[in-house]
Amino acid sequence: MKKTMMMAAVMTMAALTAVSFTGCGSAARTMTAAKAAKPVNPAVSAKTAAVKPAPAATEAATEAATAAVAAVPTEAVTEAATEAPKAPAKAETTTAKKAAKETKTEPTESRDADFKWFTTGVYKVSVDGSELDTYYVFSDKQNGRVDTVSGIGIGFTYEQNRNGVIFHMGCDDDTTLLTITDASMNTFSGTMYGYNYTFTRVQDAEPASFVASAYVNAKAAEAQTCDDGQNPVMNFIGNYSNGRAMMCVSAKGKNEALVTVSWGSSAFQTTKWIMSGTVTQVGDTLVMNYQDCDCESFFFNEDGIMTQSVAEYTNGCGSITFSGNQADWADFEQGVADGQVFSYMMN
Repeated sequence: MKKTMMMAAVMTMAALTAVSFTGCGSAARTMTAAKAAKPVNPAVSAKTAAVKPAPAATEAATEAATAAVAAVPTEAVTEAATEAPKAPAKAETTTAKKAAKETKTEPTESRDADFKWFTTGVYKVSVDGSELDTYYVFSDKQNGRVDTVSGIGIGFTYEQNRNGVIFHMGCDDDTTLLTITDASMNTFSGTMYGYNYTFTRVQDAEPASFVASAYVNAKAAEAQTCDDGQNPVMNFIGNYSNGRAMMCVSAKGKNEALVTVSWGSSAFQTTKWIMSGTVTQVGDTLVMNYQDCDCESFFFNEDGIMTQSVAEYTNGCGSITFSGNQADWADFEQGVADGQVFSYMMN
């Protein structure tokens, strides 16, 4: 019995051992396969793999990026940075500033062409404080003429600048400079020919139709008064001649006469006398005594262009006697007209 039980026990142990051994071999094979299938790195989730690349991949990407940067020349990188477009807002601001700068205008000094001392019109002339029978007639912006009560005149062209006026008397080759020293709305003063000239605008004169002698005579007629009657010189106003010289007589104020004499001594020289004085009437004879005579000579070239003027004297004395249609001039300074009779000329 004991022997039978021991045999059964031995067989049971053998069976268990066999089963145990078989189980262990299956488990060993399972572990060996699992170990062979298991990756070198620990398994991670797909999300983790996307965020944190494997060390080998990271190192490879870093080396590739480093090689790419090293392969690009420094100048290429600099040019790329320089050529990069600016932000649109900044570009618009720069354009606006540039446009504003181009639009801004700086104040400039007036050009010479903007200086207009004389305008179209008639200007009466005084020299060194003495009023002459000379008028400058400005027909337009470039042309004019000199007109006198005696009828002597000359045409001119002119230019104006900030310093004064350049006259071309008779031709473009002549240059006569008037340097402006003082100016107001209707009066200009300046130096010309070495004298002090004053030009006063004649408000009631029209350049196109202006004639100096007619204007002076008309103004003299207007000077008559009802109380004292007309100026007695009105009976003798007009032009007189002795054959070579011309005398122009006009009334001045209530009882004065203004006389201008122009005498051509040759084709190249003309002398002019300007005088005025109070008249005394005795019957039909009228005597003017004067003490303010200015005498000036003008010289011309063979083309008839005035080249020089010379003042002979100032404040000369003398008298003129009017009777009928004649005028007898007594020049106390030079005696130039002694014995000369001037006869009235029909206008």
